[in-house]
Amino acid sequence: MASFNEEHNNLPWTGERMVPEIFNFGAIEHLHRYAVAQKYVKDKTILDIASGEGYGSMLLALHAKKVKGVDVSTEAVNHAKKKYQRENLEFMIGSADHIPIEDGTIDVVVSFETIEHHDKHVEMMKEIKRVLKKDGILIISSPDKKNYTEVMGFKIDYHIKELYQDEFESLISDFFKFRRMLFQRTVYGSLIAPVDENNGFAEYTGNYQVINEYDKIQVPWFNICIASDYPVDLSKVSYFDGYKLLREISTDAQMRIKQTYDYRIGRLILSPFRILINFFRAR
Repeated sequence: MASFNEEHNNLPWTGERMVPEIFNFGAIEHLHRYAVAQKYVKDKTILDIASGEGYGSMLLALHAKKVKGVDVSTEAVNHAKKKYQRENLEFMIGSADHIPIEDGTIDVVVSFETIEHHDKHVEMMKEIKRVLKKDGILIISSPDKKNYTEVMGFKIDYHIKELYQDEFESLISDFFKFRRMLFQRTVYGSLIAPVDENNGFAEYTGNYQVINEYDKIQVPWFNICIASDYPVDLSKVSYFDGYKLLREISTDAQMRIKQTYDYRIGRLILSPFRILINFFRAR
């Protein structure tokens, strides 16, 4: 069983690493990645490179034989050692291009949102190959430079060198013979999936302490039926992405607010204060 030390001090949230006190889209994205990784770690020796606050290593340790969390931050490592205490879990100081682990001792390397925080990508991959066993697995994620940064406009000051999809895949292919590329994005919308038990869809729920997996949608709100007297193709798992619609609605609402009489009067009243604030900021 995991032991949590409630007397530890929380790590400050700087936007660089995930902390359990923050619940946002980023938290969902990170937890989903660790949920997928859990399927590959049962009774294995795992390296979580850039383990940060430590919650991800702890989640993996619920299923793995041994988990080693490595992070370049002394503060983060000391925090994780105090907060997450299990016999099969340890944390140590190290970097992605200098991993303090012996050759060929790791079954699975997990590296989520790490590679974009430095520019020593080749050195990192060489280290990962060094510590992995011959039949070892790497599970790694990276923000897509085109869609995440250029299209969506999510610019993170802590990112040193982001990769386009082809750059990311090319880097991996230089070190591994086989690979399976996956896409991930946060969505807000509607999901429709077959009722069949083996529909190829899995649902994950949970938090920073435990993740649960189900082989079909839990608590569906609606039932949909496609009926005919003749054979028809089964409907695929699908979702309607509502993010764009919500953003358009939000933008439209902001525009309507700015056009109101009260908003314009408030802007006029506050304009002298804004001038003063900009003046002192410029000094």
